Amino acid sequence: MSTDPNLLNRLSDTLDALDLMLLGNENQNVTINGLTRPSISKAIKIRTEEYRTISTSNPNTIPRDGEEWIVTE
Repeated sequence: MSTDPNLLNRLSDTLDALDLMLLGNENQNVTINGLTRPSISKAIKIRTEEYRTISTSNPNTIPRDGEEWIVTE
């Protein structure tokens, strides 16, 4: 079975990008085949920044329809 060096290089590059996506910090983006995606840490940070919090012991606002909230005590 013969192997194409270009194919092996592409596989190696893709695995490196996947590693960066999984283990990258909250400020990194990864580009694979021309498509840029945030690292898992960055995606989680972005998603949690969209939430608003409300305390059940001292509620000071009422959630509006369509808002996502994290409830704390």
